[in-house]
Amino acid sequence: MNRQRFVALGTCALAGLPRAARATGGLDVADPGPAVSVRVLLASGSFAGPEPIDAWHFGWSGRTYRGSFANAALPDGRSALVNVVPLDAYLAGVISSEIPSGWPDAMQHAQAIVSRTYVLGRLHPDKPYDVVASESDQHYSGIEGESLAGRAAVDSTAGTTLTYLDAPAHVAYSSCCGGRTADAAAAFGAPFAGIGALRAVRLESNGPDDRPRGIGFDGDRSSFETTPKAFRAALGAAVVRSTFVRSLELGRAGSLAVTGTGRGHGVGLCQWGARIMAYDGASAQDILSFYFPGTALGHAQPERERGHAG
Repeated sequence: MNRQRFVALGTCALAGLPRAARATGGLDVADPGPAVSVRVLLASGSFAGPEPIDAWHFGWSGRTYRGSFANAALPDGRSALVNVVPLDAYLAGVISSEIPSGWPDAMQHAQAIVSRTYVLGRLHPDKPYDVVASESDQHYSGIEGESLAGRAAVDSTAGTTLTYLDAPAHVAYSSCCGGRTADAAAAFGAPFAGIGALRAVRLESNGPDDRPRGIGFDGDRSSFETTPKAFRAALGAAVVRSTFVRSLELGRAGSLAVTGTGRGHGVGLCQWGARIMAYDGASAQDILSFYFPGTALGHAQPERERGHAG
């Protein structure tokens, strides 16, 4: 396991490809089913307008995108730029933005299946977009984010998703879990609250996955507890790179030294761990069975086709 360790400082004044005719790579793939499009939020607020190239491509912010674009209105009144793109073309722009194109084929296939499963569970026809083009959902970089390896992985796994009890599985993944994946039930929590001047900070008890279950803050007005995920979101993912926080030290002028390991929330597929498994000879199915026990490979309908959108 390649473990990434980080030390961060923050302040305490607290974010169209063709479908394959048949599958390759040893995966038993069902028929891809009806064509699905994904609406990807590229920008909101003030942004430069996109430049049409032809009926199937447009340029925006130095990148070229497949599909079409649309302007949408967000609930808060801001304008939004949305890329409407076929599912597998979207995935081709995701795979090599998420993992290097030189990683083993088994890992490329596993990433394609997880990414497909992820986005199919997030199609929201009653909302102005389905996913955003950042790590808030999945990194999506348009044509510049594509590679031969990534496109081959999408084609080789066409139509394949992870299912659980014959329904689409709810999946997550992160770059590096720091050696131990996180308990999904304990990974999500509440936002910060005002507690006055910060006097002390502490890590709450570790769970069976060795990760802190909470982070406590003692102020001169009250105390507050939150989850590592909410703490990371408040300071920013570029500052607190993982929810696997090892220690917190309160310094002068309200500074806080954060030491931890890994990259991301640590839930579900660990990309670096899966890479090692692939180099050791594991297949895509081996990798997915390890990180998502109880799931099966199959062809699942998008959530919106099952009547569960929103």
